Amino acid sequence: MNVATKTWGLSGPEFLLIYCVLAVVLVMLAVLHRHHLLAGRGRVSANDLTAQQVAYLNGQARLAVYSALAVLRSAGAVKVGPAPDRYLLTNGPPPAGSSPLDLVVHRAAGQRLSTRELAADGAVATELTRLRGTLEQLGLLPTADVVRVMRGWLLALAGVLILGLVRLSWGIADGKPVLYLAGVLISLFVAMVLLHRRWRRPRPTRSGEQTLAVLHGGYAHLQPANNPSWAVYGAAGAAMGVALFGPYALWTADPEFAGEAGIARSLAIAQSGGLLAGTGPSSTHGGYSSGSWGGGSTAGASCGSGSASSSGGSASSGGGCGG
Repeated sequence: MNVATKTWGLSGPEFLLIYCVLAVVLVMLAVLHRHHLLAGRGRVSANDLTAQQVAYLNGQARLAVYSALAVLRSAGAVKVGPAPDRYLLTNGPPPAGSSPLDLVVHRAAGQRLSTRELAADGAVATELTRLRGTLEQLGLLPTADVVRVMRGWLLALAGVLILGLVRLSWGIADGKPVLYLAGVLISLFVAMVLLHRRWRRPRPTRSGEQTLAVLHGGYAHLQPANNPSWAVYGAAGAAMGVALFGPYALWTADPEFAGEAGIARSLAIAQSGGLLAGTGPSSTHGGYSSGSWGGGSTAGASCGSGSASSSGGSASSGGGCGG
C-alpha cells in the first residue's frame, strides 16, 4: 500500500497494534498503581478504633450516624416524635463516655430533625469529616489525593479512547475497514466503566479491610444471629454491633424505634444480604450480618449470646484491524 493512502501515515494493522499496546499498558498501569495506592499502612489494633470510626470505615457516614443512634437509644437518651413527622427527640442526657459524634447527634436530635437530616446538620457533618480524616491518617481509607490520582488514570484512558474514536471516524471517511478497531474501543470503554465504578467511591484500603476482618472475628458475639443483649453489653456493645453488622442489627434489636426513626427495613436487609454475598463495600470480610437480634420494642430487650461467624468475599480485557 502506498504511504500516501495510509490514514495518518499508518496502515490499519499498524495503528491497531500500536493502539492495543498503548491501551493495555495504560489499563495495567492504572490497576497496578491502584493496588499500590490502596495498600494502607498495616493493620490497626481493634483497641485503637472507636465504634463510630469502625462504622464509618464499614459503611460511611450513614452507618456512623446509626451507630451513634444505637448508643443513645440503648441509654434511653432519644426517642421518636409523633406521626406524621417522626422527628427525633431527646429523652434524657447522653450516657457517660459518649463519643463526640454521640454528643452532636444527641444535640441535633434536640432540634427535631429526622434521621435522614442528621448527617446534614453542621456539627454532625463536621464530626463525620473529622472521623474520615482520622481514618485516612491511619491508612484505613484512601485520601482525597489518592482518589484524584486514580481518577487521573481514568482521564488518561479517556484521552486514549478519544484518540481511537478520531481514528475510527477518519477510517470510516476514507472507506477503510474499522471493525477490529471498533471492538478494541468497546473493550476499552467497558474497562473504563468498570474502573470508574470501583474508583467512584473507593472502599477501605487493604489495611482497612484487614482491620474490619479482625474486628468481625473479635466481636462475633455481637452478630444479630447470636442474640446479643444491649442490656448486657451496654451502649458500647450496641454501637459496635451496628458498626460491624449494619442497620439490620438496629432493626432486629429495636424494630419499633428503627421503624419510627425511618430506617428502611428493606434497605437494611438488602445491605445485609448484599454484603454477605460479597457485593458491598466490605465484601472481603463479610460486612453486615443478617439474623435475629432478640426482637423487642425497647433497647436492651433481648438476651443471650453465642458464637458464630459469617464471611463472604473482576477483570476485563479485549482487543481485535481498522482505519
